[in-house]
Amino acid sequence: MAVERVGHYHAADAAPVAGRRNVKIPEILMIETVHQPGSLARVLQVIAEAGLAIDHLQSVRREQGRTLWEITLEMDEEADRSLYARIDELPIAHFVGKSDRVFDRHRGGKIKTVPTITINSQQVLRDIYTPGVARVCMAI
Repeated sequence: MAVERVGHYHAADAAPVAGRRNVKIPEILMIETVHQPGSLARVLQVIAEAGLAIDHLQSVRREQGRTLWEITLEMDEEADRSLYARIDELPIAHFVGKSDRVFDRHRGGKIKTVPTITINSQQVLRDIYTPGVARVCMAI
């Protein structure tokens, strides 16, 4: 069976839920671990036991014997969010929080509209924003 890959979504993973797809959305967890052998493995084991797939793993920084990890998981609406507490219960790890690059990149908008001419009088404003502008649109 061919699997169509679109972004982080695998078409084969979708299960119908009341007439709609069960879409998996990337969720980015920020986890700090003690910098010693096996620490990250224990965190990843907790994630595996929750039945979640890891989409991306990146070390953000390491200082004072601790490493901050950015772990991107494929989660759907039904995923068990108690995972955060289970990670936090590990003596070698701390759940710092979640990051959302998608929302961060949309803050303040992505597209900006700026005037191409200076609007410095009421007459210029009338010329630009009046029903007569429809003639210009029709010409285009």
